[in-house]
Order: sequence, then structure tokens, then C-alpha cells
Amino acid sequence: MRTTLGGLRRTLKVVLSCNPPKMGRTRFRTDLTGKRSWLVASLLALGLFLLGGATTLYAQTESQPPTVHYNQEPGVPPDTACKLCHGDKDETLALPSGETLDLGVDLTVLQDSVHGQHSATPLYCTDCHQSRERYLYPHAPTPVQSLAEFVDEVEQNCT
Repeated sequence: MRTTLGGLRRTLKVVLSCNPPKMGRTRFRTDLTGKRSWLVASLLALGLFLLGGATTLYAQTESQPPTVHYNQEPGVPPDTACKLCHGDKDETLALPSGETLDLGVDLTVLQDSVHGQHSATPLYCTDCHQSRERYLYPHAPTPVQSLAEFVDEVEQNCT
């Protein structure tokens, strides 16, 4: 019985470590080599199967254009993030013309304007500031050179 348990222990140790024993048992080495090649073939087949599935999935998602949703939560205005950040900002941006652009927005003035309660339909920041690349956070550098160019660019979206 002791010999059988010792042999079983040795076999398990060899199979788990994938190292053939250093003893001269050719039959055991042949069995282990066959098991090892079966394991390698199985892992290779599984890898190819998973790679094929990933390639198919990648090809399907690559052909579809990305969908941009400003309003992710129902009932939350799409410009909530804009107001949270720019509502308490007192920074300015120096333009190449030497002029400065205020980055803060007075939310009470905004609410009392045509953009707020005096609008027949809601008018959000994202309605005029539409360039998704420019208005993501962190913001990309502005291409405008002066305040006049900035106003012209925004007005083009609001007409």
C-alpha cells in the first residue's frame, strides 16, 4: 500500500509540475509526453477560438460610428456638468489677440436670460457649444484668436 501511495504522489507531482521524472521509466515519459501534447493542443485550440471571437466582435464594433449622448440620465439637463464647473469659475483665458475670455458664468443672469426662464423651449449650453472635441473635459485649446472670432463661432451654431 505504501508503494502505491508513493507512486501516486510522485505521479501527481510530475503531472502538476509538467516535468518528467529523472528516473529511467520510458513508459511514464511517453504517457506524460502524450498528455502534455494533448494539453498544448487544447490550449492552442481554445486560444484560436477566443481570438477568432474577439476579431469578429472588434470588426462589428469598428464599422458602427460612435454614438454621443450628452444626456445620460433621464431628467438631468445635458449641460449640468457645464454649469457645475463654469458656475463658480473666476478664471480667464488669454487669447492670442491679448484679449481675455471669462470662463465663469453667472448662473442667475443665465437663468434670467433667453437661455433660461424666458425661453419657450429649454436652451442648453450644449445647443450652441456643439463641437464635441472642443468641449469635452479637459478642454482642447481654443482655435480662436480673438473675442470677435469666439462670438462668431458660437453664433454660427445658434442661427
